[in-house]
Amino acid sequence: MDDKCVFCDSYFTTPNAGTEENYYTRPRLQKVSNIQEGAGKGCWECSALLAFFNKVGNKDKAINIRHSEHSIGIFDPDPDVTYDVLLNRFCPNLEKSVYRVTMDDTPSGTFDYENGFEIPCSSASDSCLEWIQTRLDECSKSHECWSPAGIEKPTRLLEVEKDRLVLRSNLDVQEYATLSHRWGKSSSTIVKLLKDNFDQFTLSGVALRSLSQTFRDAADLCRRLGIRYIWIDSLCIIQDDPQDWLQESTCMASTYANAFIGIFAGNAEDGDGGLYSDRYDPACTVEKVMVKDDIGYERIMNIEQRNMIAIDQTYFHCVDGNFPSYTDTHVPSKKEPLYSRGWVFQELHLSPRAVLFNSQELTWVCKQDTQCECGATTKNHFGTK
Repeated sequence: MDDKCVFCDSYFTTPNAGTEENYYTRPRLQKVSNIQEGAGKGCWECSALLAFFNKVGNKDKAINIRHSEHSIGIFDPDPDVTYDVLLNRFCPNLEKSVYRVTMDDTPSGTFDYENGFEIPCSSASDSCLEWIQTRLDECSKSHECWSPAGIEKPTRLLEVEKDRLVLRSNLDVQEYATLSHRWGKSSSTIVKLLKDNFDQFTLSGVALRSLSQTFRDAADLCRRLGIRYIWIDSLCIIQDDPQDWLQESTCMASTYANAFIGIFAGNAEDGDGGLYSDRYDPACTVEKVMVKDDIGYERIMNIEQRNMIAIDQTYFHCVDGNFPSYTDTHVPSKKEPLYSRGWVFQELHLSPRAVLFNSQELTWVCKQDTQCECGATTKNHFGTK
């Protein structure tokens, strides 16, 4: 929409006194029918509000709107108005912005804002590596998710060298990674461990340049994290030896369960997809909102904001599953390709800790925590063991 919306733009552009006490100082009475008209003329913010009112099915009541420079707040102005809404224009310089809406029966009496976490444009970035390393260090120091004592070692592991992977057998090592990935439709053409190339894999190794992008990225991640060994099913089990398959398949559960870390290529359809990905929208930050109910119990919501082009791309992330909240019915539930693979859930469940390379952000899962790159954290949400 080229023209400014007469119904909502003034809420964002009218200056405030700037003090904390006067943060919401300019109450305005606005009819929902006006919001409908603004939405009909193409206003994105009005469309966001209208989606909420269509959801709750009450279009006749007036709404008392209080606002700041970057947000519109509707905070229960009288007992007959049963709406508690906050519409944020987080980044006024962006064409579009994400909105947030909550119902009045949520414990939303107090809002305490904190700066969110910026999500880097690429999961291959040094910032993402630092995030993974921080999660790994926290888990190692504060949790009991993994212990080197008495672990069963895989029969074979791949040693990560600068330009190749070398197959090693019966190693007495403690730390190794596992890779969970999709073989994809091109599985017949990918490099695999076979009877004919077993000696080559053992003596000279296999050049990284001959491997799939996912395998190369996994080796790169291990090298950057200082992990020397990795287990990959297609390169550690002799694929054309039924006896080896039978023997190794009985050990796969312990292979995942004893790994130092599991690496999950969530966003890759096949080996060409790679581990790393560029996030579809670099304009992405997250706001952490702490709300208190009338007895002082705190709950946290994390809302991811993006430079959107349409309301149906809004992404909402609520950490606390017990927190009643409204979300737009068009919120996408993107299914990463990896998780259509049946046994990947078993691999995740067995892994004492894992990092999931998904399309929108990284996710860390250990026995104690599930943490998203956006800053969202929950305890044992879909965790391990």
